[in-house]
Amino acid sequence: MLRTTITALLHPTTKLHPPPLTTIFNRTPLRFILPQTYTPLTKPILSINTTLSSHAITQTSSEHQLFDLDRTYLSCSMPNSDRPLKVAVLLSGGVDSSVALRLLHAAGHSCTAFYLKIWFQEDFENFWSQCPWEDDLKYAKAVCNQVDVPLEVVHLTDEYWDKVVSYLIEEYKCGRTPNPDVLCNTRIKFGAFMDAISNMDFDYVASGHYAKVVHTVTNDNDALSFLELSKDMVKDQTYFLSYLSQAQLKRLVLPLGCIPKDEVRKLAQKFDLPNQDRKDSQGVCFLGKIKFSEFVARHIGEKEGIILEAETGDFLGSHRGFWFYTIGQRQGLKLAGGPWYVVEKDVKNNVVFVSRNYYSVDKRRRSFHVGSIRWISGSPPRHLNQLKCKCQEYIQATMEAIVDDFEGELKALREVFNSGKTREASWRRAQLKGILSLLKERESDIFKALYQDLGKHHVEAYRDEIGTVAKSANYALGNLKKWMSSKRAKLPLASFPSSGKLIPEPFGVVLVISSWNFPFGLSFEPIIGAIAAGNVVILKPSELAPTCSSVLADSIRDYLDNAAIRVIEGAPHVGEKLLRHRFDKIFFTGGARVGQAVMTAAARNLTPVTLELGGKCPAVVDFISSSRDRKIAVKRILWGKFGVCAGQACIGIDYIVTSKTFASTLVELLKKQINTLFGYNPKDTNTVAKIINKKHFSRLKGLLLEPGVRSSIAYGGYIEEDRLFIEPTILLDPPLDTAIMKEEIFGPLLPIITLGTIEDSIEFINSRPKPLAIYGFTNNEKLQQKMIRETSSGSITFNDAVVQYAADTLPFGGVGGSGFGKYHGKYSFECFSHEKAVMVRGYLIDFGFRYPPWNDKKLQLLKSGLRYDYIKLVLIKLGLKSKA
Repeated sequence: MLRTTITALLHPTTKLHPPPLTTIFNRTPLRFILPQTYTPLTKPILSINTTLSSHAITQTSSEHQLFDLDRTYLSCSMPNSDRPLKVAVLLSGGVDSSVALRLLHAAGHSCTAFYLKIWFQEDFENFWSQCPWEDDLKYAKAVCNQVDVPLEVVHLTDEYWDKVVSYLIEEYKCGRTPNPDVLCNTRIKFGAFMDAISNMDFDYVASGHYAKVVHTVTNDNDALSFLELSKDMVKDQTYFLSYLSQAQLKRLVLPLGCIPKDEVRKLAQKFDLPNQDRKDSQGVCFLGKIKFSEFVARHIGEKEGIILEAETGDFLGSHRGFWFYTIGQRQGLKLAGGPWYVVEKDVKNNVVFVSRNYYSVDKRRRSFHVGSIRWISGSPPRHLNQLKCKCQEYIQATMEAIVDDFEGELKALREVFNSGKTREASWRRAQLKGILSLLKERESDIFKALYQDLGKHHVEAYRDEIGTVAKSANYALGNLKKWMSSKRAKLPLASFPSSGKLIPEPFGVVLVISSWNFPFGLSFEPIIGAIAAGNVVILKPSELAPTCSSVLADSIRDYLDNAAIRVIEGAPHVGEKLLRHRFDKIFFTGGARVGQAVMTAAARNLTPVTLELGGKCPAVVDFISSSRDRKIAVKRILWGKFGVCAGQACIGIDYIVTSKTFASTLVELLKKQINTLFGYNPKDTNTVAKIINKKHFSRLKGLLLEPGVRSSIAYGGYIEEDRLFIEPTILLDPPLDTAIMKEEIFGPLLPIITLGTIEDSIEFINSRPKPLAIYGFTNNEKLQQKMIRETSSGSITFNDAVVQYAADTLPFGGVGGSGFGKYHGKYSFECFSHEKAVMVRGYLIDFGFRYPPWNDKKLQLLKSGLRYDYIKLVLIKLGLKSKA
């Protein structure tokens, strides 16, 4: 229920003045004061002039001249043309809403006008004196008096402050700049106001917006209403209404959706509106004459920061706070050599990035994210150019794929593959070189994206994403000729004359679904293998790292062959849709639960799959006598846990197993080195990445706060949810039956489990699912051999961690629950290739015993032949021997 009172000012002689403040802000129930003389209209104020065209309607009124009104002007004013409607009309005092009211009145509807006082208020300064409310209300009243429509004034200032102004302040603090018009429409005009009149039996609420609402004519209460572009593509305001819910749209009618702006002005003259020459009224006085910058400064304050050129990082000047700037802003920068545009804001460090090339190709916003598209009626267009969008940006293949349900995308890719283009060595080399160019020329964009999504320091980003991918691409280029070459196969003498060889051939259309923790590395590593093998590729990057996903889509489109390599972005349901189609190979990196879904989908088409999953990777830490070796081992352990995406890595160390006698020494060594490597305040030094999102943060927080776990904290434990930061944390002997020891941690929490002897670690590891990797820190060769021999894992590495991932000559992959299939280096090529066996025989020799009719001699000849015992075969053939 609204906290304010709605007061009706209806009599021409009433002096317009503000009601008492106590009336405006009291908490009494909502009430209306209606005039005694008001009665709703019961019949249309229309008459058909039979001497005119059938499309002309004549307005009749005792006070105004007759004129012909084209019926098309009323097409958006009659959602249900079979009866007059009771309509609440939002009237601002401007021309647009006034014409909308007159059109609804002309269509025969019973109208009540509402003037919404939605004003800025703070300490009562600027409350009444600075806003042009008196002029607005005077004109609104005059328009209503022309046709005897009642007018009511509604005070929604309190609601406007709570639902719009306060929200804007909080969003600006976070670096976001939501559109106040969108918020006002959604939360106030068609939110609080609609709620206020919900019990007054109005059929619809109308306004003067340039947009069109289409209501499905059906008896089904669940029938949908939807927005269409207005007749005036320049003035169109569908964007400002795009956040309205179905409940709001169903009650909305927009009479101007069928009329261009210039025609509205002409209608205002024909209607002889008292405000026909007036400039447009906004209907909302947000700040009056207060400067917006002063308002922001008052509520958020000022903090000096720097302005940098986006392309070079050069210092250009200083500013009062990032919250004073909006992406795309040009005015107010006061920088020489411009015009400059704001292209990015670093909220954490209070840095504003500007560019003189905002409209260049690499700065243009050419894609946007959509959750889904549901077609209200009919069928979706088969081609993208049939899809109209008010936002004049490029609509990427994401949209086309969703519209076409991916059929067109896959058909086009398959045609490219069937053309043989991707089998050519020149094409493969060109794409691998394209990846190298992409990594070099888009390095800064990749750094920014990884920092935005994961908080990665640019050095960490280069080490784990750019550098390793470039290394793999160069390795593939250097070995491509050898990998593509056929291999001679040795054939048995019995097949003489013959030859055999193995020819690697690509699978065809490959789907790569990558993960969010290394969004570039885990996308490009399999793509390199798929390209080297000659496949066409669809990449579905993770939606959990949206900035990286966008950079991937843009850069791959700009640097690689779009006919053969495409990126499809989107939420999980997009991936689900993709999996409904037939691919020739699917490569998935992620969690076991989604991996099972991928396997299930692939099974329907018998599609081969590589799954790179994860698991709890243990580090067995033995007593190391050398102080130098011990120090290096501790540094490598900490790096393998906290230094790789804050522990959010499938091959990172999940937990440590050590002996009880060495545990206390190990904990102290780890504590000391944490401060050396990551600093005493890692969140400010940016040495530890952030947690990907609040959902994963809450999961990790739950692991840490579980009874028995929290009390086991030996170091760290500090968490900061606003920054998605968790301090590197060591836990000593948390209960084995808690979630932190049952599920993959995937974060900066490091449990240490103590056992009687270090040899007991093998049994401990074997009692759990097979991990992706096992790490052993020991110089004891017998223990190393025992671990190799008696444990099972995707890989095992001694005296280091994670580095096996970067070795091109070692396969990377899991076993059991940690996944199956392998890639990297030549193994990536083989992962996306099928080795086709080729055999060629001559006609010189032919063995008759392979054919029927059968007898015992042929059986003996077959036995000796398949044993490659050629001497005995000759003897049996000559009759010198009877048995093989």
